[in-house]
Amino acid sequence: MLTAYYNCSCDSHMLFDDKEIAKSAAYARHLNQYNVICLDITSFSSEARSSLVSLQNVPDMIKKALWKDLGESGFEPRDGDTMNDFLLRCVEKGDGKPFIFIIDEWDAVIREAKDDPVAQTAYLNLLCGWFKNENLTLRAVAAAYITGILPIKKDTVCYFGL
Repeated sequence: MLTAYYNCSCDSHMLFDDKEIAKSAAYARHLNQYNVICLDITSFSSEARSSLVSLQNVPDMIKKALWKDLGESGFEPRDGDTMNDFLLRCVEKGDGKPFIFIIDEWDAVIREAKDDPVAQTAYLNLLCGWFKNENLTLRAVAAAYITGILPIKKDTVCYFGL
């Protein structure tokens, strides 16, 4: 429902016009106004485990999936782009529409790699790069909906409390 509400690639008035949210003053201002990135982190950790690769690879798997999905949406990276450069370029090319991140089971890597601090650090660095990086966060991230069973807390890598 969050994706349908926020995503600029569709018109979802018919889904929401008769709902309580339509009475909100902010309804039309946010309806279908954002690029949306949806990630189910358990799918990446499951893929890593079934492919017999380390959970340390999950951040790269996530980035590879984003490169592919954004490329299929018409955004083209430039040679040498980092993921954050690419996300910023997508915002610029997409009429200034920032991203809404919807991350389900954000903590899957933390739970499943409890004895692998390298995997945890690599994954947390990815998240910190999106949500604690003023260059990207202030310019390209409108909001993040993050679910999981572990609280988002102070960590040795960064503190990202949204």
